[in-house]
Amino acid sequence: MCSSTFYQLYQRNVISKEELRNTFVPIYNARTESEVKTAFVEFGKDNGVELLHFSQRIISMYENKDPVRSLKSWILPSLMTGLCQTRSNDEAADVCELFFHDLRSRFSDMKWANCKFYEVIFQKL
Repeated sequence: MCSSTFYQLYQRNVISKEELRNTFVPIYNARTESEVKTAFVEFGKDNGVELLHFSQRIISMYENKDPVRSLKSWILPSLMTGLCQTRSNDEAADVCELFFHDLRSRFSDMKWANCKFYEVIFQKL
């Protein structure tokens, strides 16, 4: 939903193709516990890391909460980094506010959403 909302800014000519390419919208990649653990087992030692702990929990976000507020805290730095390559900070902030407004509109008809969060702790070898 976040990536498609950002892409719609491009489709509406709010951002350029260059800005679309320069900007990373962090998203949840729907990885399973097995996929995360396998990456550490198969490639961890070769890359100098070891998995110490893995846990997951599901958090329900309800309509009386503001999911965009929580998303904003971890998406905003990436958006600003990409957009500030071609715009001033103020202009980039305006585009970000438009993005979050559009995202809030897309969430407005949802009564609740379950989000899965992983806690992954690893150490350098």
